Amino acid sequence: MALSTLFTIGTTVLSLFGAKKQYDATQQAGEEAQKQLDQESANTLLQGRSEAISYRQEGADIIKNMSKVIATQRAYASGANVDALSGSAMTLQDVTMKEGAFDAYIAIDNAYLAQAGAGAQAKRFQEAGRDARKAYRESAAINLGSNLINTYNNYQTLKLYQTKVKGGATVSTKTTSTTKGP
Repeated sequence: MALSTLFTIGTTVLSLFGAKKQYDATQQAGEEAQKQLDQESANTLLQGRSEAISYRQEGADIIKNMSKVIATQRAYASGANVDALSGSAMTLQDVTMKEGAFDAYIAIDNAYLAQAGAGAQAKRFQEAGRDARKAYRESAAINLGSNLINTYNNYQTLKLYQTKVKGGATVSTKTTSTTKGP
């Protein structure tokens, strides 16, 4: 087997090996991108849960403080020889309860909104991860196809350089290819 034939086979094998390595690397990059976005998704969910817990605790603290304020109002009313469960003393307690309940409901709503918002954001991260992996897969396939075509073209070009003539001598024939730029 002629040295030039071995060279042709060797360059073709190396080109194919390089194409496969590039394909694998692009696939791996897509998987890593998806893992990173999935991790962002998980972190977003945890952050949303943490915020929701904080808001729920805030709501519980509001109710606890409201109970203390009402108890204090009743104690003052009783200490002043006023019926704590009627009249202006009761009106004051009702206003305190309404304001406390309103603030507690806001905290509960905020907890729901924090968790729902985090869930929506996490879903967007997961979709972005799937889209990124798909884009990397498509890019890998396109690059592999392009590399295979280039390898085939290079192989054909090298074969042209190794045209055999009578007597077993190898004659080089120069071919030129033109490539249009972007």
